[in-house]
Amino acid sequence: MYTYLIVDDEMIERKGIRMLLSWMNIRENILEASNGEEALEVFEKEKIDVLLTDINMPFMDGIELLSRIHEEYPGTETVIFSGYDEFSYAKKAISYGVSAYILKPVNPEEFKKVVGEITEKLAKSEREEKRKDESMEFLREHLLYLMVNGQSRSAMQEKTQMLLDMSFVRNFCRMVLLECANNYFEQVNSEQIEKMQSDLQMPRRRSQILGLKDGRRVWICPEGRSA
Repeated sequence: MYTYLIVDDEMIERKGIRMLLSWMNIRENILEASNGEEALEVFEKEKIDVLLTDINMPFMDGIELLSRIHEEYPGTETVIFSGYDEFSYAKKAISYGVSAYILKPVNPEEFKKVVGEITEKLAKSEREEKRKDESMEFLREHLLYLMVNGQSRSAMQEKTQMLLDMSFVRNFCRMVLLECANNYFEQVNSEQIEKMQSDLQMPRRRSQILGLKDGRRVWICPEGRSA
């Protein structure tokens, strides 16, 4: 769910943009501001994903607002609405990374296309970030596994110095050897593992349970916790 900010000094224009968003089944997380200064106040309080702004407004116009957002909130998707088909406006908007420049009166189909492309771009970015986080987490766990199985830290640093900051290893300072009969760890599910962590008073979010080559497990405790 993304958050949209509509900025226009005319209420009827803001209602019109809100109606177009509703037409696209976007009815929640829509905020409004009547000028650039109010918009910046909203940015200070909320995480805005998409900025939809007019150009001509009192106190702070859309171009100046774009400049501030480009500098202070990079990554925000921005759309400019204007009744002026002037190259100078478009050139400035492009220099601030605007996603689209739409002339008034707004064509509903053009609006739908632009916002749809922005939404897909945001979704794609989220998917890529999630895959990156999952890959890095897997790599961290694998490196810890290598460490508890005898791989030297210096050797691992040579392999991963371009991919991973090894400083996270310093967060772990205690280890507990866990040994169970009958392949216990291969048979239990994640809920049972969490219960075991709770029973042993393990901090779930930062602890790591890793396998040894002989089938036993090692619980690695985060810094500051005795075991």
